[in-house]
Amino acid sequence: DSQTDQIIALINLSNLILQRNRPKADYAEAISYAQAAVSKARTLRMQTELGKALGQLSICCGHAKQYEAALQYAIQAKDIDEHQYLTGERKEMVRYVRIADAHRKLCHADSAIFYARKNLHHPTLSIRMNAVQMLYMVYRDLVGDYKESTRYMHQFQMMKDTLAQTLQSEQLLRREMTDDKAQALATQ
Repeated sequence: DSQTDQIIALINLSNLILQRNRPKADYAEAISYAQAAVSKARTLRMQTELGKALGQLSICCGHAKQYEAALQYAIQAKDIDEHQYLTGERKEMVRYVRIADAHRKLCHADSAIFYARKNLHHPTLSIRMNAVQMLYMVYRDLVGDYKESTRYMHQFQMMKDTLAQTLQSEQLLRREMTDDKAQALATQ
């Protein structure tokens, strides 16, 4: 649907500008595109897109050091995502790392730990890795617990190695399939 495409385009544009302007620390344009996406999604009552737009706005505000606003938008996005997951409108489990990061930046260690731990058993390895990395940073920077931060750092390294091995295996499998296909075509 074209309305959905317009909202996603605004979110993508916001993200692109956010990445491009990161060295300059100028996030106003990225924030304005994310706000436009939020406004359009709210007006059209498109909850899935609203959750995505609010998430992007939260990320932009976090980079702009507007931590209170980042937390508010992250909470709104989380609430929409949770509701959609519980009602079956969303298939993927909710990602809580965005809200954990907002709490970390506001020095809310307990809340950051609570939300990061909610993604420790997510089916997607990269999301679990984000949660473990968040716990490492919170225990290192906010709690000052060397033992826990080291434990999460080691866990993150093991997950990173597992991901690298998985990617390497997938590349090898793809290469073998391509070679087999080329060989089959050559023998015909």
